[in-house]
Amino acid sequence: MKTKILVAGIGGVGGFIGAKLAKYSETNNDLEIYFLCRGKNLEKILSDGLELIEPEGTCLVKPFMAADNCNAFPKMDAVIIACKSYDLESLCDTISNSVSEQTIIMPLLNGISHSEVLKRKFPNSILCAAFIYIVSKLEAPAQILMESKSHSVYFGHIESNTERLFELEKLLKEAHINAFCVDNIEENIWRKFTFISPIATYTSAYNLTKKEIVENAEHSKALKAMMYEVYTLSKAMKIKLPEDIVEQHWQQFLKLPDGSSSSMHRDYTLGKASEIETLSEFVVKESQNLGLKTPFYNIAIEQIGKTIYNQ
Repeated sequence: MKTKILVAGIGGVGGFIGAKLAKYSETNNDLEIYFLCRGKNLEKILSDGLELIEPEGTCLVKPFMAADNCNAFPKMDAVIIACKSYDLESLCDTISNSVSEQTIIMPLLNGISHSEVLKRKFPNSILCAAFIYIVSKLEAPAQILMESKSHSVYFGHIESNTERLFELEKLLKEAHINAFCVDNIEENIWRKFTFISPIATYTSAYNLTKKEIVENAEHSKALKAMMYEVYTLSKAMKIKLPEDIVEQHWQQFLKLPDGSSSSMHRDYTLGKASEIETLSEFVVKESQNLGLKTPFYNIAIEQIGKTIYNQ
């Protein structure tokens, strides 16, 4: 029986994962890859395929099937969700007919709160917690640009991992995706969240790239302060992160390409909806609930409301 995997959302993240899996399926007759996407992205994939541009080369692939709904899709062995958090509710409704109790659901979304949506929508399926480190973007319809050589995917079940999850890890690695099925997934998710949340919020608030932040002492100081605020929240929520996590995050930030910012910042500049609720306001709300202060987050969120590209 063939393994069927649906990649729901073909943007910078889903496009990378989908392209790697579709490429692998060309030499693995036991694997079928399905894409859920829409608009010009879907039109281009159906006519010419999905192009993945990496530092080491370019490939053009086609999935087994691509559509903007799941009406013709079978039940899936795994669904990799790579949409924006604000689209998650509607996407869950779209994929529901392709999900069974045996379906592994892997959400590669930014933020923390989306797990509650998935538990409500698919209470009987195999729900993973997951995240990805990657610098990629949808450069043009059906064209994914990898802006750095490295990437890594971490996933796992909150309670305990099963053989099926390790089998999925093996399949992803065979597709040249750096995937790791880990036990302490919640701590790893918070490790990423405490990295991307302040960066997404700050780059969006002040319309800045990594290079512009690093070259300005005040911007650097403020971003580090936001990293500390979200780390303080994680400690209050009993999440075990290294005490030097802020410095680790800062060193990781310094290694990003000079022109990089965040997907939330790019959404703002393009006039799209943003993930401010899950990436920024979540930190302030949860901190307030625990009696913590977030002055730098407060200022940045207020600034986002004033930015000219958000008017």
